[in-house]
Amino acid sequence: MKWAQFKKRLDDDGVLDKNERKKLFREYKTKKALEEDLKLSYVVWATYPDDDPLQKTFSLNRKGQRKYELFCGGFLYYHDVEFKKYPTGDDGNLVFEHTVYFEWLPKEKGEAKTHVKIYVNPTPPEFNPNPPKPPPPPPPESND
Repeated sequence: MKWAQFKKRLDDDGVLDKNERKKLFREYKTKKALEEDLKLSYVVWATYPDDDPLQKTFSLNRKGQRKYELFCGGFLYYHDVEFKKYPTGDDGNLVFEHTVYFEWLPKEKGEAKTHVKIYVNPTPPEFNPNPPKPPPPPPPESND
């Protein structure tokens, strides 16, 4: 399981260890590169609060966003590695790893985020089913 993230965001978040970055992240140097890859290699996994009419509003700062991103990463890891235990397929060499990207809205810098669109690379047919949608983000008091 990896997170798709901009190089600058990783730098700003203090993720400086090159081995950690290679193991945990799919880095993008430009917005254009990410947008092209989102169109070709990802599907929308969930959008909150839009996908859940009962979802309470949230307003997350960067720290709250990161907590939610880590939670969803653990959710995907559990689904892929512990729960699903994907079959190896006929050739015995099928390997699959989810990558997830979080688009936090509004996009204005410095504003608390009130919506999130989560992208994930689709699960290949031989590894189905796709993971269930993650729970929605936490309420505002979880920013700490």
